[in-house]
Amino acid sequence: MTEPHFGPLGQLVLGLAAGGNVTFMAWHESSWVQVQILCAVAVACTLEFVGTHGMQWWDYRLGNFPAWVPVGHAAIFLTSVILARTPAPRWLHRAAYAGLAAWTLWGLLLAERTDYSGVIGLLLIAAVRQHPVMRARIPWIIAVTVPCEFAGTLFGLYSYRPHDITGLLLMGNPPSGLPGGYALVDFAALLMAIAVYQAWHRHRGPAEARSALTTPSPTQ
Repeated sequence: MTEPHFGPLGQLVLGLAAGGNVTFMAWHESSWVQVQILCAVAVACTLEFVGTHGMQWWDYRLGNFPAWVPVGHAAIFLTSVILARTPAPRWLHRAAYAGLAAWTLWGLLLAERTDYSGVIGLLLIAAVRQHPVMRARIPWIIAVTVPCEFAGTLFGLYSYRPHDITGLLLMGNPPSGLPGGYALVDFAALLMAIAVYQAWHRHRGPAEARSALTTPSPTQ
């Protein structure tokens, strides 16, 4: 049985469709959220370059950097932000963390390809969830990213290598540490966006600068 995959035309259609949806969603958001989206894409694309060319964590099927990748990161980030405006129910918190812990244990003990990345991912999540914004977003980040990653590998858009360039970090396909990686990207984008947003308003004037300091809230 051959692995399903999208060819160049399919990837182009996927990118255009995703780009249209993200543009429509972002257009109706505040400038604060739009700045976060741009920062998230910048951080994610930097890590994409490091992951593919530096650490050799994964490969894209066509051997290039697909145009839909930045759009995909923007869509995942924005979806998580929008969902986090509604407090995650207790069952989702429990299911998200329990499921991630189970996936990590399965990768360590039972998977055909041993996966160490989940341990790193859980440590990252434990660290960034100390921030109130991230505490609200993380259950939704897990709920959104896990299906996306399984779909991406199932349809052959990309595949993860058994280990990184050092040979020390063993990984599954997809690795269980991915939600932690996405949480780190979101946290870095949040900090970057706060700095950019406040610097811009300071440049515009003292009154707007003071307003900018109070603009971000735990639900955004």
